[in-house]
Amino acid sequence: MSKSLYSLILSDNVVAAVDSEANRRGTNRSNLINEILAEYLQVETPQQQMRSIFAELDKILGGYFEALLPSNSRSMALKTSLDYKYKPTVKYELELGKAMERAIGVLKVQWRTTSEELTERIDEFINLWMSIESELCHDVIGYVKDGNKFQRTFVLPENVSFSIIYISQAIGRYVRLFDKALKDYASGKLASKEDVEKFYKDSVYVQNQLI
Repeated sequence: MSKSLYSLILSDNVVAAVDSEANRRGTNRSNLINEILAEYLQVETPQQQMRSIFAELDKILGGYFEALLPSNSRSMALKTSLDYKYKPTVKYELELGKAMERAIGVLKVQWRTTSEELTERIDEFINLWMSIESELCHDVIGYVKDGNKFQRTFVLPENVSFSIIYISQAIGRYVRLFDKALKDYASGKLASKEDVEKFYKDSVYVQNQLI
């Protein structure tokens, strides 16, 4: 949703009230006025779309992960633990794009463990996952892998219309299935590239091939 610069004449007391409320919400004057007008005129803004997506994701992911912090305007953070000695944690953070256009957002994954064996196992899984996904998915997917951090970009295909429900369900399923595959590979239930590829084709690709 594009934005343009406009000039408005407002009463000083109205501006003061707007600034006070904007400060309370952690935003600025322009964003708050835009949000108030959009709500009054029933025009959906990117911020409202984000809130709707996070509300749906809370329903989809709530029973599978522990919330680290309440969802803010652009991101939500979750954590879980691997079925491994000492129960090392995995943190998931979903950050949505400001414009809510074709690039929907980014999934950031971070894990903590002092086990070299588990570190190698997770590193191996991430490399396999990226390789398999890159081969099967036609849309451009961006990856960043650095030490114990992994990042994956979600992109809405050109032939798919923007939909809160579609995006929420697609991302929610993807996070749940990625987490399951990671846990199964760490525990040895998925033991090879062939196992991971079969899991991806049977679960992720079939259900989630459009994002």
